[in-house]
Amino acid sequence: MERTKTQGSLLSESNQSSLKHSRSYKDLKSGNKNRSQRKVEINVPYIAHQSRDNTITHSAKSEGLPVLDRTFKLTPNTFFPETKVQNIIRDVLKKHLQNTDYNSDKCGVLSKSISDEIKQRVKNLNLDRFKIIALVYIGSDTSQSMNIGSRCVWNTQFDNFASSTFQSNALFAVAAVYAVYFE
Repeated sequence: MERTKTQGSLLSESNQSSLKHSRSYKDLKSGNKNRSQRKVEINVPYIAHQSRDNTITHSAKSEGLPVLDRTFKLTPNTFFPETKVQNIIRDVLKKHLQNTDYNSDKCGVLSKSISDEIKQRVKNLNLDRFKIIALVYIGSDTSQSMNIGSRCVWNTQFDNFASSTFQSNALFAVAAVYAVYFE
């Protein structure tokens, strides 16, 4: 079986994930239907790196994953400061929402920007090896009740969260920050 793709070339066909048998271009052009000259074309869905000896290796950097130093450390240097993060959440919510009326179009963009600011301020606390996730919910306050819940699978020794709420006459907001430790 002969490979139709050479080293270092990435596939650009639309049917990358399928394996298919087809006649070579030469056979199709000449109209030769001799079965002994058929080639097998193999389409591979993803190749990160291909070396000279045609071995395939994947690296975290090429896949967009965080690259961390190799350590045998299984516990964090510092734990997630829940009260500091609650204060950060409360300050950011108050700063952005204090004099704001509810508008569904505006609040969608506002919730994204608040979430980004909270995430950046928590990252400035230098929590090494923690992944930070920030969620912000904004809704109109029309005297209704609402329950927001979350479920996570994590290590209860090191992973943690903090949340805070904001309420005015026109709207309410709930923000939560999750910190998950990379072992």
